[in-house]
Amino acid sequence: MTTRAISTCTSPKNNKSPAALATFSPPGFTGAVLLREVDRGLGLIDAINACIPDPRNQDLIVHKQRTLLAQRIFGIALGYEDLNDHQTLRANPVFQTITERGINEQLPLASPPTLCRLENRIKEQQLYFFADRTSCHEFLSNQFRLVLSSAAYV
Repeated sequence: MTTRAISTCTSPKNNKSPAALATFSPPGFTGAVLLREVDRGLGLIDAINACIPDPRNQDLIVHKQRTLLAQRIFGIALGYEDLNDHQTLRANPVFQTITERGINEQLPLASPPTLCRLENRIKEQQLYFFADRTSCHEFLSNQFRLVLSSAAYV
């Protein structure tokens, strides 16, 4: 029995909105190139990359932050939510192409632990942002607010 990937794309009836919904089933690379082209047009990954500071020494890194973001975002969009899925995806030539890093058999994309560190770094920056914006004059109230905000990301 063969499994076929079915792609559907619908646009809203209201022509004023440019939104579209595309579904790909089962998860795979059916819409990978489409997603990359949509991202190129919107510049979403570049915009996200510009908002997240990269504290790593640029002379020592193997994977650029933009490539890490593209790998993770496209992985989620294509139905690979778990970081463990990236252990297999990192050597896939199609996946290497859509991240715009290029195909390199000797150097696969980032491993799941590398992607995990990226996500943790983003969460730490987000918590710092919450800590910087206190809304109460009392220390205890601010600490309680920070605990509640932190719990949302656990």
